[in-house]
Amino acid sequence: MMKLMIKGLLIIAALTTDNAEAQENIPAQVKTIAEGKATGNKINKWIADKQRGKYIAVLSDGSVMEISMAGEWLSTSKPVPESKLPAKVAAAVSRYVGAGYEVDNYLFVQDAVEGVFYTIDITSDDDDATVFLNAEGKVLKKDVRD
Repeated sequence: MMKLMIKGLLIIAALTTDNAEAQENIPAQVKTIAEGKATGNKINKWIADKQRGKYIAVLSDGSVMEISMAGEWLSTSKPVPESKLPAKVAAAVSRYVGAGYEVDNYLFVQDAVEGVFYTIDITSDDDDATVFLNAEGKVLKKDVRD
């Protein structure tokens, strides 16, 4: 399961290889913010996503950090093994997702606007969505994908 989560995050990085940036091309303010938020993890790769106006840092622990072109931290998403989910989140996932669903890509997200939450991807024959939950296991929203 952890491999699937990391694979999902790395796909983002792989798809944007053309936008990969050398460390020396990243503005000092952006690097300083990223290093401060990286909590001891090495920054393995930088991506300049100019269309969305942000830099993306891929960290050694599999986390993906987004920082605005102006140097403001936006979010950090970290893969979480299912076995490491908080008990209340794991219980909520079990209650919310019924038989016939496949669940993967558990992420712990810290967001400058939305705060702290978890996301899970769910799929079934009729449903393909991302579910957002808080640390207490309350479902915050469900984004259905087409």
